[in-house]
Amino acid sequence: QFLFMQKHRFVSVLCGAVLSFLFFSTICAQQRWSVGPRLGANFSRIVGPDVPDNKLVPGFTGGLYVMYSDVNHFGISADVLFSQQGARFATGNTAYTQRLNYLSVPVAARYFMNLKGKFRPNLFVGGAANFLLGGKVRNHTVNGQEQPEQTNTRSFNGVDIAWLAGLGLNFKVTKARWVQTDIRYQQSLLPIQSVANAPDQRNATVSVVFSYAFGVGKKY
Repeated sequence: QFLFMQKHRFVSVLCGAVLSFLFFSTICAQQRWSVGPRLGANFSRIVGPDVPDNKLVPGFTGGLYVMYSDVNHFGISADVLFSQQGARFATGNTAYTQRLNYLSVPVAARYFMNLKGKFRPNLFVGGAANFLLGGKVRNHTVNGQEQPEQTNTRSFNGVDIAWLAGLGLNFKVTKARWVQTDIRYQQSLLPIQSVANAPDQRNATVSVVFSYAFGVGKKY
């Protein structure tokens, strides 16, 4: 019942964010807005002073985003993404993958290096609220023997607040249409485990995300 309520809450957040995107796109018709889908890959691990050695694990990320960039160097973007994170641990005769799935809402302030043109690179920095959808131990072996998959969602905090920074590459392909690539690094600001006396563990993720943007509003 707990997991059902949590998932219902996250679905409600996602629906609300999508409606907000549509609302802002409508009321800001005189501004330079764009909306579109995002798809990409995460390469994540878990870091911290007392965390055992672990390796990057790939994961999927995807969802929707909205971006505002006025006729100057500055802009802002917000995403709603499904984000797979975690790490691969191997200690002694035990190996396993800790998978953590989040509903991620990153918001970033962007600095565009040029005012206009078919190519608009930008640097960005911001933060993200990551809402835990579920945690699982997968690909678990002990002495070479496979172990059953385990759910350990309750071992982690329901919300992970992170900082992020990265590089964006925006390419204009047709009238009011852009292909965008973001390369970003994101890391937790606080420990992610909810277990008492657990080591200080934090998510660290490199993401490569592609999107197709539809321009909205007045043209400048």
